[in-house]
Amino acid sequence: MAYHERVLLKFNGKIRRQQHEKQAKEDYRHKTKLAESFVAHYHQNDNDEWLDLFPFISMIVDYSQHIEHLDRLVESFQTFHTKENRIKFEPEKLE
Repeated sequence: MAYHERVLLKFNGKIRRQQHEKQAKEDYRHKTKLAESFVAHYHQNDNDEWLDLFPFISMIVDYSQHIEHLDRLVESFQTFHTKENRIKFEPEKLE
């Protein structure tokens, strides 16, 4: 399951916090490995091949940082708001 999907499920209360945190640590390891692989590729190739990959890698890292921030916001919301303040979702009525 993707990180952003887990954050949304955590917000809705459909996933346990421990399970989400375990998977988030694994996602962090994958992000670190991606960065290490990119740096290794950069050092192995003397040509400008890495310039083609750089925008793609930077978009992945940027997106990951936004999702991590959303995760922290969800965590903060769930920690400091009582059940009375929780958002309730109701299905839309299609006409």
